[in-house]
Amino acid sequence: MVSAGCASSCRKGRGIRPQAPGFCRNQQASGEDHWRIATPPADIGRMHAALADPVPASRAILSNVLLDCGLRVHEAATTGALRSILYAHPEVRLVLVDWNVPPDGGFGLVRELRCDARLAGRRVIAILTDPRGQDLAAALEAGIDDYLTRPFTPSTIREKLDVLGVMAA
Repeated sequence: MVSAGCASSCRKGRGIRPQAPGFCRNQQASGEDHWRIATPPADIGRMHAALADPVPASRAILSNVLLDCGLRVHEAATTGALRSILYAHPEVRLVLVDWNVPPDGGFGLVRELRCDARLAGRRVIAILTDPRGQDLAAALEAGIDDYLTRPFTPSTIREKLDVLGVMAA
């Protein structure tokens, strides 16, 4: 079964992500792309996660690990697309954001998550390149819950999810 937002593109055979069956590409009115997972009926109780990373390969790796952990995943390449997902899907409880995601980076996005009542209460994991630099200090100031440092492994991601208490049962 395909989620309503993706039904037309999937029925026409467009937008299927070849490396991950069941995913649909959804073009936003603003021209930004994001990926949405199809919604099988058995997924109703699964926790939702959203991730923003400008690099398609990184998004795919993160998405696959989150799926293996039992989460439903919404992907975005930009902060604008991630905002659209978060406002459209209040069920998203976990947000992973690359700190350098275009166009305005992770700082503004995380501050918005912490200040907007409609977006509050979500766990945020920042994805950093160098945790010793100013990025970590800025991320902590913005209000992240935890961070990942590139390069990371699937087991590192699972550990972070476990520590935050968001591992799906």
